[in-house]
Amino acid sequence: MWNNILSWLRSHFLLILIVAAVLPILIYVLMFHSYSLSDDPADWGVFGDYIGGVYSVLIALLVVYITRNLSRRDEENRLKKEALREVYKQITNIQQKQTVDQRKLPKLYKLIEDCKIFIDDDFYERLKRLANILGEHGRDRQKEMEILQELKEEYASN
Repeated sequence: MWNNILSWLRSHFLLILIVAAVLPILIYVLMFHSYSLSDDPADWGVFGDYIGGVYSVLIALLVVYITRNLSRRDEENRLKKEALREVYKQITNIQQKQTVDQRKLPKLYKLIEDCKIFIDDDFYERLKRLANILGEHGRDRQKEMEILQELKEEYASN
């Protein structure tokens, strides 16, 4: 339920922001429309206090919202960066070694999947297939060499 409400709020954020910006002035105008504009600075001071009080709360909420979203994005970017390092490290290991630790391929696939790292579709599909195969089997030297060769071919073609 809360996810639906939050999703709706996010999708209508601009509309909510416009209504929140216009509504306080509209309420003030509707309440005091029968009065003429004042020449007294004290009256304008009261209006300024009203506007400042209402909008400072709205601006504070907006700043909290933006800060929260930026923090979440920073964390996602940090995780992606760590995942990219790990992917690069594993691909470098595949290039430099004659063997592949089969246990690391499912982890590599999971990192790519979880962090939504964009890689070549063919390479991704092969890695996915190999990760699924490796999840079913134990360490097999022949299978490991086939996987290494397939990954080297794919890496060389990119």
